[in-house]
Amino acid sequence: MRAFVLALAVVLGGCAIDMPAPRSASRDQLADAYRLGVQYLVAAQTPAGDFTYAYDWVANRVVPGNNLVRQAGAAWVLALAYERDPDPTLQAAVERSLAYFDRGHGTTADGARYVRAPGHVSDGIGAIALVALAELAYVRTGRGDLAEHTARLDGYLRFLLAARRDDGMLYGTYATDDGAHAGEPSPYGDGEALLALAMTARYLDRTDLRAPIADLARAAVAGHAGETKAFYQWSTMALYELIGTGWPEFQPYAQTIFDMTDWELGPHHLLHRKSNVAYALEGLIPAAELARTLGDRDRATRYARAAHQLLAKLLTLQIGGVTANAFIRAHDPDRRAIGGVQSERSDPVLRIDVTQHQTHAVMQALAMFP
Repeated sequence: MRAFVLALAVVLGGCAIDMPAPRSASRDQLADAYRLGVQYLVAAQTPAGDFTYAYDWVANRVVPGNNLVRQAGAAWVLALAYERDPDPTLQAAVERSLAYFDRGHGTTADGARYVRAPGHVSDGIGAIALVALAELAYVRTGRGDLAEHTARLDGYLRFLLAARRDDGMLYGTYATDDGAHAGEPSPYGDGEALLALAMTARYLDRTDLRAPIADLARAAVAGHAGETKAFYQWSTMALYELIGTGWPEFQPYAQTIFDMTDWELGPHHLLHRKSNVAYALEGLIPAAELARTLGDRDRATRYARAAHQLLAKLLTLQIGGVTANAFIRAHDPDRRAIGGVQSERSDPVLRIDVTQHQTHAVMQALAMFP
């Protein structure tokens, strides 16, 4: 029977035996998806502390390639998982990851800290922001060498602030030999940096960051809001955190969040995208929560319904999940693949950032949705 199922999946791409995705995922399914996603991130970590960037779980082979920003994103979600569930195994994995980025780091004359990745002559400013977010999550646990990790976090934030251009946005890249900033602003990098600064200001009571954050938020929204697809997830998370501070200058950004979210669900047709759009969920879920807290019932209902529908759809792309699709069910995964998330329904390459984004979105849903 299994041979027949496999043959049918190969011939028809699994379509004939795929069951329709449920309209929403249960809380138990989300909890299981979160557990599996963290399991994959831990299993994908190398002894050096970075992560296997891409793995073809059907062919059982590592796929060449790497990306420092996405490596840093995986470290951040692993740190968030440890902040949520203080398990000693997770702590060891987080410390290995943070040590990887700290190893061979560069320091500028004013004490700003940046990452030097082996073989890289330059990297994106977003990598520094995501390493800062990982350090922040670890500091917030109150465990480990707090003085050391707080100092690292401060150094990374100094580097972000030093990247400011005359137009208020950030230089998009930096040279790894001396940390010199260069390049055009990036909607990703500006959004990631804004999130790192916003969360540090909110959760560590860094009021000294308030004015530079306001300047960056103003410039980034003006410069990137038209690039909604690229700017959406990071800026929405950042603006959500800034609104949560209660500082009055950030309250009007609620409308920015709603305008971008309405575009995602409307002209961008987010619900009908065939590829994995967990990255967009990272913006949609806090947008739904913001609409709820502000009493915008229509948007809160629409956004939450869309988020639940997307979560249910994306859970079908996770190896080992109870609602895994026909392509996944037609193959026997090895242990290291369990919990990984595919980019497409029949694409066996598990890229670390896809699992990272989806695991984080599930984490958000567990925290924000009843």
